[in-house]
Amino acid sequence: MNQLEPSRTALSTLNLPFFDGYPYLVVRLQPVFFHLAILPTAWPISKLKELTRCQAQMNDLSASLVLASDLVLYVAPDGSERQGDLPPRGGTMVEGLLSLSEVLPQTTELLDRQLRLSDFVKTLRQTGYVLGDTTKGGRKPSELEESNLTGRQRNGVPLGLTRCVRCGEWRGECIDPNPLLDGLMVSVHCLCGNQNFCARCGKRLCERKVNANYYSEHDGTIWHVPGFCALKHRCDGGSKWPA
Repeated sequence: MNQLEPSRTALSTLNLPFFDGYPYLVVRLQPVFFHLAILPTAWPISKLKELTRCQAQMNDLSASLVLASDLVLYVAPDGSERQGDLPPRGGTMVEGLLSLSEVLPQTTELLDRQLRLSDFVKTLRQTGYVLGDTTKGGRKPSELEESNLTGRQRNGVPLGLTRCVRCGEWRGECIDPNPLLDGLMVSVHCLCGNQNFCARCGKRLCERKVNANYYSEHDGTIWHVPGFCALKHRCDGGSKWPA
């Protein structure tokens, strides 16, 4: 199952609202955190699919094209795709913060649906705050990994990490030295691992790869970068709506 696709079992007993202004695009920023954007009804399916693939690959985040209440195309960043019948719902939903690869036509119908989407997000009455993955995507190490990777190198860097010859930062897999994580294996990315690009201007959405970790030599800590950090980007590749 694509990570973007909701669990049918989890949704079977819930009556969670979802937007019905088809077609629209959903980008999964992190588990149960979605960005929605309306798409033109006049575009052929082939063009809608191509835009969805471009968004997933450029953002390096899973995306879905919602065509009806029971017709959804789920697309992974690697280009793989599958058809489903469950539009993303629940969790946190936002709109108007991620740029699409194309400037949409300024039609009355499209603007009306954009207003409907904005109203839909407001009616969700989302309060509180959103956290990233507190486990940093970690997993329990195997016996061999625990034996070979427990501890730090002479320079204080966790065993298993190597310095990138290109950017000079550390990358690899290691056991997180944070005692609160109970020895979980985590992946660490250097600056070169950041492939989260804006679909419009091509610049990085965030200084660091989102939904990922990096090692700080300054404090010897492995830090997690939540997916919602991608929303900090301000695209300079043109207005969302043509003048």
